[in-house]
Amino acid sequence: MSDLRFNLPFERTRFRRPLNFTLALTMRHTVALATALLAMTALADECPGGSTSTEGCRKLLVPLERLLESTESASETRLRERLEKANGPEYATDAVTAFRASNRVWRRLRDQECWYEALRDGMSTSPDYASPVAEACKVARTRERIKWVSR
Repeated sequence: MSDLRFNLPFERTRFRRPLNFTLALTMRHTVALATALLAMTALADECPGGSTSTEGCRKLLVPLERLLESTESASETRLRERLEKANGPEYATDAVTAFRASNRVWRRLRDQECWYEALRDGMSTSPDYASPVAEACKVARTRERIKWVSR
């Protein structure tokens, strides 16, 4: 009878301690959740293109934002562990600080670019008219960011 832990590929090589095993399971669940959420929103994709209300787009954006935050957190944990082993804790702390700053800047850039895109496409400067296009843009850009961060 085989030992169950050798049937799991991550158990045999990298993750030997209980904490790492828990992190591996958490990461697997995050990736599974991300895949399921992206598939669900792709099927119910009314928002991109600005074809629905601002509220519809924001309803899609809220869970995507939560998923992005959890994906960033998991990536941050992996980054810290890998760099602490290779370069020491100070280097890892600097890298994580830079990663967090890049995430904040990316959100501001996404918001500004999406607002510009709405205005460029001829929408009024009124938030009532430009918001659906801008929010649809945010949904699309957030999905792309989730894929990029989780790689």
